[in-house]
Amino acid sequence: MTWPLAVGTACAIALTVWVIGLLPSARVKAFAYSFPIPITMATLAAQSPPTSDQVFGVALLVSFFFAVAFGTERLRLRLRPTVVAATVLYALVAAALRALPEAPFAPSLAAVTSLWLALAWWVLARGHTRTPRQPADPTPFRLGPQIARLAAVGAVACTFVFSIPLLGGFAVTFPYSGVLVAWELKADRFEFAQRFLVNSVALLAFFAALRYSGSLVAAWAAFLPASLLAGGAQAVAARRRANRPTTPGGQQP
Repeated sequence: MTWPLAVGTACAIALTVWVIGLLPSARVKAFAYSFPIPITMATLAAQSPPTSDQVFGVALLVSFFFAVAFGTERLRLRLRPTVVAATVLYALVAAALRALPEAPFAPSLAAVTSLWLALAWWVLARGHTRTPRQPADPTPFRLGPQIARLAAVGAVACTFVFSIPLLGGFAVTFPYSGVLVAWELKADRFEFAQRFLVNSVALLAFFAALRYSGSLVAAWAAFLPASLLAGGAQAVAARRRANRPTTPGGQQP
């Protein structure tokens, strides 16, 4: 990888994490994180068409956030060791899958997309898991600390970028910014993971379009409407759940 491309990728990761950190809710954070800006830069760095590795990598990326959420909100583990363990788990599973013969792209895409649509439907029907918490005191925006934070995130992102040759196709979906986003999530990690699962269906559309067209423009053209559909489906599902009649105990049937 050339230094200009490495620096550009690190800057894209840093900006993604910085912007997501400023957003107010898990819903908006998950929607913003699903935009494949770091993935686009990693794709340029990989300089090869998508394979089944990227398709399975989307599943691993979503699993990374569920692992962080389960470890911190169910097992009550500390956040930082959990993020590190989830990152190592991603790398180990990716290495194990890379050791196997490469699966054909089309059947892999069909299988993962079918499974992901089923899981997305289940999440939409069930609703998102929210963690009760005390409201936080509003923190005033200060430019100096934000610039320092952005620089620190960029420096960390540089170390992730140079793992691309080690992970093959799985490097494109490696949670470069995901590690930092998970680090920044203060609460609602399960809700973030569930919303990102639904939104990640659009990432499968991105890789499918990139594979069969060879154009990042076409890939983004496929991603954007799919992302809007995923966001709209979550809004409609939330509205329907809000309109359901409740039982005398206050529970929805």
